[in-house]
Amino acid sequence: MALTPDALEYRETPVLNTNCLVIELPSGTATDLLTTVNNRVAAVGTQMAHTYPTMPIGLLISANTVEVLLLTPNAGPGPPDGPVIAPTHVAVGINIPIGQSLYLPISGASVTPFSYTCGAVSSVAVFFAEG
Repeated sequence: MALTPDALEYRETPVLNTNCLVIELPSGTATDLLTTVNNRVAAVGTQMAHTYPTMPIGLLISANTVEVLLLTPNAGPGPPDGPVIAPTHVAVGINIPIGQSLYLPISGASVTPFSYTCGAVSSVAVFFAEG
């Protein structure tokens, strides 16, 4: 399903609404970013007796005390008669330096599994569509 221009603009512009929240991103290496975020959001929802939507429309990742490195798994199918090539990171990654932030708009239908690496707890603002 293609997004309309209005929907694209909404996805690219984070909106503060009753479902917006800031969570801790735990330190770690090569952890699935979206799964970690969704688990943290669910835990906050349980503590606050609030049900958040299942898929955010965007994440604002803040490297408030340490740099955060984002990676995606890039795997090839391997030769037709050979073994499957294990997923590898073919680039160094996208570095968010200390004191900087990066906004990632999310389309639930085509989410690429991002991994992250950070040496200490960082913060993530999680944005959801209204409703």
